[in-house]
Amino acid sequence: MSNVAREVIWPTSTDVLVRFVFLYVGQGDSTIVLVRSGTTYKTILVDINRDKEGNGGISVPRLMKDLLAEQSGKLEIFVNTHPHNDHLDDLEELDKAVDIHEVWHSGHVPGKEHRASYDVLQQVIKRVKENHGDSAETELSGSRSATAIGDAEYYVLAPAEHEKAELEAESDE
Repeated sequence: MSNVAREVIWPTSTDVLVRFVFLYVGQGDSTIVLVRSGTTYKTILVDINRDKEGNGGISVPRLMKDLLAEQSGKLEIFVNTHPHNDHLDDLEELDKAVDIHEVWHSGHVPGKEHRASYDVLQQVIKRVKENHGDSAETELSGSRSATAIGDAEYYVLAPAEHEKAELEAESDE
């Protein structure tokens, strides 16, 4: 049986160091990042949203389940850039579809408008830590040094202190 997600997205050569796949999910964001690690790839999903308007957006949980079928459903890292609804919608469904091994997040607590999505994020973090240990949660903070991931490196430039203060003020709303 053909796996179109895998055929289209997964690199066919280890000459590819990093592949980014920007998904159409309506408002918000969702990006797949594949990072070469030896002869295979680490899979990272940055944010998740669903197309509530039905404009042909992708079902990210279904896509990730198909994409990761040959990896036993293992999603190495889910990254949440900030805890707003349009960056967390469908996270609960993703958690049911694949085995998330790590959650990276900004550590911000949103205002009441985004509280339900934030609560789901906290539940997913709890479950991931139960399954994969306390080191499965990373609170991101800005740094000027690179960190290795697979055969590549990444930088975290935010949240910078001024952004953190602005987002934390949102909690009081």
